[in-house]
Amino acid sequence: MSKDRKNSEMGIIDCVAREIAEKYLNGAFVTLERDEATRVLRLKLNSQTARLSPKRAEMLDTAFLDHGVRCFPRFQDTSTGDSVRLIRSTTYAARLLDVMQYPSTESDRELAHILTKLGGRWQWSGTGDAAAA
Repeated sequence: MSKDRKNSEMGIIDCVAREIAEKYLNGAFVTLERDEATRVLRLKLNSQTARLSPKRAEMLDTAFLDHGVRCFPRFQDTSTGDSVRLIRSTTYAARLLDVMQYPSTESDRELAHILTKLGGRWQWSGTGDAAAA
């Protein structure tokens, strides 16, 4: 792939990430169907057959990070029909993801702090939408 084409593709992927973040990410996090990212990519490329290939998925993960958004799981670790949670990097949700994904004795104190905060706000014995409280 030529350098110009690669830069052009990166620009398109950046537009995809920005459009999705602006349209759907109104709070700390949102769950998105991977197919929605493919749909936006197809619109930007003006191609009904464009795919979110492994390389494009990796570029999309990077573009979201550049916009302050974490993807879990990463787009590059998903396939058609999967969902991805977009999480603002500056939120407790992102920090919780970090301490769970990358455990260390140093992060145990932070995990305990986050869980203590959650314990005070959630109705743990309830069923259904306890997290919405």
